[in-house]
Amino acid sequence: MCYLQVLLADLIAGVGRVRIMADMDAWGYSFRLGSTRAWFEGDAEDAREWLVTHKIIDQEPGIIMAIEPADGDWKQDKGYEIMARALAENDRIDLVYAHNDPMAFGAYLAAKDEGRDKDIFFLGIDGIPGEGTKWVSEGILTATFLYDTPGDEGIQQVLRILAGAPIAKRITLPTMTIDKGNARDILLTHGLR
Repeated sequence: MCYLQVLLADLIAGVGRVRIMADMDAWGYSFRLGSTRAWFEGDAEDAREWLVTHKIIDQEPGIIMAIEPADGDWKQDKGYEIMARALAENDRIDLVYAHNDPMAFGAYLAAKDEGRDKDIFFLGIDGIPGEGTKWVSEGILTATFLYDTPGDEGIQQVLRILAGAPIAKRITLPTMTIDKGNARDILLTHGLR
């Protein structure tokens, strides 16, 4: 979803593509080519292709923010409220991108209550089996994304430094896209199907 974040950054006043790329570098995002910009410009075709294949984007200039970004406080009911407002203000919404699965689910519920859920892609983040992964398997969310947090790896690196061991200059943490192709298997792995 880093690719989508870069695209959307151009539509947020005071942010933009250059700033979000610098922020991603500062936050410790790691890409094969060394920087967010190098990745976006020369190594992100698979990310772009996924977004195109799932009809989330046709081309970069076609993305229009339906409403200003809003703070959903990581809550399902806030996701519902924000989406209800967006639906009232916009005749067409193609995609909802929420920073966690409960907010994406709340947005879905608001769209469903208005009979508009079938024409919208809903994306969340966290991939928790009993929430986002379950909702993907049920066809409610289009996808969710699982990102490992850096805490454990950070502690491991500090322990290596304290032991005098060498550490890698860059460490890439794993991510996973959970969509209809793998959601059921993930639920089975966690004993939820």
